[in-house]
Amino acid sequence: MAGIKPKRKRINKLNAVCPFCKEKKPISWRESAVLSGFLTPRGRLMARKQSGICARHQKAVARSVKQARHLSLLSFVGIVAEN
Repeated sequence: MAGIKPKRKRINKLNAVCPFCKEKKPISWRESAVLSGFLTPRGRLMARKQSGICARHQKAVARSVKQARHLSLLSFVGIVAEN
């Protein structure tokens, strides 16, 4: 029975609540500190499973990050390490 792979453990996120739904606060491109919390160190947007926000607010965060990048409030790339 060498061909059987062990099953992966599933992470149950049923109790996780979106922080924007919880606070009932709108997402704005003006709050670059809040938006930068949803970016990876390379500057990419985090997945919903990592950030813990719902689909509606994930789309709004993505839209706000794009607006903030075009207005130079957020950088397009993350921290670049020099050799």
